[in-house]
Amino acid sequence: MKKLVRGGTVVAASGIFMADVLIEGDKIAGIGHFDDLGDSASEKELEIIDAQDCIIVPGGIDAHTHIDFPLKGFRSNDDYWSGTCSAVAGGTTTIAVFLPAPRTDESLAENIRGARIAGDENVVSDYCFQQTLSSLSPSMLGEIPRLVAAGYPGFKVFLGSDIAMNDRDILRVMEILRKCGGQLLVNGGNLGMEQFATGALTSAERADLSNYGRNRPEVIEAEGLSRAAYLARLTGMPIYAVHISSAQALGEIKKARAAGCSVVAETCPQYLLLSDEKYKLNYQEALKYTLNPPLRDRSNFEPLWSGLAEGSLDIVSSDHCPFNLHGQKDQSPSDFLKVPNGLPGIEPRLLLLYSEGVCAHRLSLRRFVEVVSTNPAKYLGLYPRKGTIVAGSDADIAIIDPRPDVIFSKRSMFERNDYTPYESMPRHGTIRATLVRGEVVFDAERGIIAQKGFGRYLPRFFGNST
Repeated sequence: MKKLVRGGTVVAASGIFMADVLIEGDKIAGIGHFDDLGDSASEKELEIIDAQDCIIVPGGIDAHTHIDFPLKGFRSNDDYWSGTCSAVAGGTTTIAVFLPAPRTDESLAENIRGARIAGDENVVSDYCFQQTLSSLSPSMLGEIPRLVAAGYPGFKVFLGSDIAMNDRDILRVMEILRKCGGQLLVNGGNLGMEQFATGALTSAERADLSNYGRNRPEVIEAEGLSRAAYLARLTGMPIYAVHISSAQALGEIKKARAAGCSVVAETCPQYLLLSDEKYKLNYQEALKYTLNPPLRDRSNFEPLWSGLAEGSLDIVSSDHCPFNLHGQKDQSPSDFLKVPNGLPGIEPRLLLLYSEGVCAHRLSLRRFVEVVSTNPAKYLGLYPRKGTIVAGSDADIAIIDPRPDVIFSKRSMFERNDYTPYESMPRHGTIRATLVRGEVVFDAERGIIAQKGFGRYLPRFFGNST
């Protein structure tokens, strides 16, 4: 059956205009005015999706999520079903899932295979993987090119934290990925500086969340990103810098690019909208905002928003890694370093950026679409199949109704977490419907419509870069 998304403002690669979107099967067949279709004898074979007074945008692509992720003795509490239901409820149609580093007795391929089984059986959005590396064995050196050739090109390394890789091994990974056409994502940090910073905290200070930002001050993130850029320049390897949280870190990205380093830079809604003032709340409330990097001083908001608008920041991802307040985050009341760090965010990402970006005149509507959909699609190698509304692309669509003025509330969200960090925050707009490959998977009135396993894994290929 054909579908016609009728009567909205389409944000397409060719411009922004009033039009209908015609869908045949899982592809977009055309953009224009198709009044004759609704009046023809074939109307019974045409499903009309009302987008009157709405904005029709490419489905969101969240390039940084954690599903069922192990951390500090807990597991993040969204699985592939609840996580992707939350995604489509928020207008996101494709997610990139960051896999934990494999166990010492497990190969990279085995790690990926287990995640594929869980994902393929449960997802309602499309998805792909990014594989974390915490060590580099001889067997992994051989596995990485094979995985890249099989459609798993993305690997992430930490320059800090307890799973940091040393610089020499990072260089070896860069060299391998450059030769075989893979991608490298870097998490800025410095293990020695982190150990120094946390070691300076007394037991009493580690029980007081007003000190939380001291365990990962801005300078540590900035140093790690600067070092990653120097390593990348030595090897000629492009890098993707995850969750930029401060003006200081963004400054290092700009320096790296000026020196000739190819860097894609990501930030997240929490660093645009939430400040370290949250850590001054009572301990139970402040726990909701424990993550790494920590929330920063609100003086960083404006530089990050400006970076998004003018292009020094490329992508807004959620870094979705949800842990319940009750039974997970609240289990270490005397030491915040033992608290599993991460926030939920896969569902509100699009509407946060639409409301606080477009409606607040920080981002144009076209730039909004670029940072939440088009640019992630390009980085992931999925464009123009995804991330744009054009004939021949996948019919991945989010329909935004800009009219309701409402608030974010956990009670109306699909995320499994027992809180949202954006509780009671006012917003403009709501998601009326989400389509994945031409099928309505979420509708504001009916909720989640798709069945488990409707989503597909997306192999990605970039080719040899040498």
